[in-house]
Amino acid sequence: DICARVFDVKKNYLIDLIIRQEFFGEVKAFVYVIEFQKRGLPHVHMLITLKQYCKIINSETVDKYISAEIPNPAIDKNLHEIVMKNMIHGPCGDWCVVNGKCSKHFPKSFHEETTMDENGYPQYRRR
Repeated sequence: DICARVFDVKKNYLIDLIIRQEFFGEVKAFVYVIEFQKRGLPHVHMLITLKQYCKIINSETVDKYISAEIPNPAIDKNLHEIVMKNMIHGPCGDWCVVNGKCSKHFPKSFHEETTMDENGYPQYRRR
């Protein structure tokens, strides 16, 4: 099947980029599983453990790799449209709502800068 072949090529490229090319730094261990969505489309869940000296431990490093901001349509209209169409959570349906609220805690609050909480988890910059 062509979808499975394309997925496999992209998955292998992603693994090569992260593991062999050390995109995030030197990898200590990794594992992944491939699942199929309701319509039969594959996706991968991957867990990557970096060596201690490569771990992402500050907000500057988080901001280097992750953006939780909506692009400015005046600067990049196409990217803004893609993000608005594909990367925004909602509207929540029955599968997502628990006691009248989104179980994924959306919408997230806006923050001027990325911070790290007491457990080392980032609170992403959202402006």
